[in-house]
Amino acid sequence: MRKTRRYLLVTLLIAVLGFASWLLLRPDPEPSYQGKPLSYWLEGLALGSTPPAQANEAVRQIGTNAIPTLLRMLKMRDSNFKLNFIHFASKHHVISMNYLSYIWFRTAEIRHYEAISGFTCLGSQARSAVPELIKLLADPSKDIKNDAATALKKIDPEAAAKAGVK
Repeated sequence: MRKTRRYLLVTLLIAVLGFASWLLLRPDPEPSYQGKPLSYWLEGLALGSTPPAQANEAVRQIGTNAIPTLLRMLKMRDSNFKLNFIHFASKHHVISMNYLSYIWFRTAEIRHYEAISGFTCLGSQARSAVPELIKLLADPSKDIKNDAATALKKIDPEAAAKAGVK
């Protein structure tokens, strides 16, 4: 009886510590519009599941509050494990690349595309992101570098030219 009680207390303590860690370490919540998070609107643009005018309006309404999330998306990288798992699972038909798997297994490439779509919607309204995007031009990842350059051109072509982006 004592062992069972001790086991339950240890399990409860681990669960409480895990939940507290999750609360402290989770990323900031995404801004939202009409009760739907920014990523919903960006997915809608990428998949065409939301009318483009509606998704663009949502991103514009979210405004500069979207910038931290868009920058975080633009900085995302995939682990080799994730890429190998997606390759294996799709090759062996464990998952089909449909809408559901798109949501669950979004790669950094897809996130970058969504971030660029968001920066494109915001246009010059996202000028506060320019210094961070210029820093990303020096990133070791060619994909992040190229995508940061694309976003920079969409936001401020003059700043992009000054930074050496063609």
